[in-house]
Amino acid sequence: MPTSANLRGQDTSFADLAAACGEWCDHINARAHRETGVPPVQRLAVERAQLRVLPADPRTAALGEERLVNDDQTVRFGSVRYSTPPGHVGSRVWCRIVGDELAIVAMTPGGAAWCRWNRTVADLLPAARAARVALGAKRRALSRDTLADRMRDDGHGVSNARASLLLKILEAEDTVTPLDDSAPGCDGCQRPWRTTGRGP
Repeated sequence: MPTSANLRGQDTSFADLAAACGEWCDHINARAHRETGVPPVQRLAVERAQLRVLPADPRTAALGEERLVNDDQTVRFGSVRYSTPPGHVGSRVWCRIVGDELAIVAMTPGGAAWCRWNRTVADLLPAARAARVALGAKRRALSRDTLADRMRDDGHGVSNARASLLLKILEAEDTVTPLDDSAPGCDGCQRPWRTTGRGP
């Protein structure tokens, strides 16, 4: 547009300007296109049959992959089950990877609510230890299933495979004894544990 052009005097409001632009588009789209020889408005009528319907809430496409919360309050993502906060059974949620974590987003009356699960064993270990204590207080045996169930009840997303690995770590911890720093030859060494079996 030439620099000398000024639309300010022709339209008294933004609504007038928008209306003028709409009239211009209607005029241009009704003319035959130079390449196709067909007015764009006629091509649009044909192409509408090929267009897919947009989602009712297009913002959810940025939230991740859609999942349905199961009756056990979990969702499956990447062949692993993750627990969700209470109140979302049967609801749609969206999952996406954020660094080393899985972000799970749910739409609530107050807007988007999300939770994040760290997927590394090291970060789940404190929760597994707390679950072991809680199970012991209730005189329940420590097994993969009881550990996984207790951790999920506490709000930690953990798969059965991950619970099995955590169980092995907990069992290994039960077979070690504290190292006595006052023992001869220790010299205040920094290794806090030693195994009760053979070895250095």
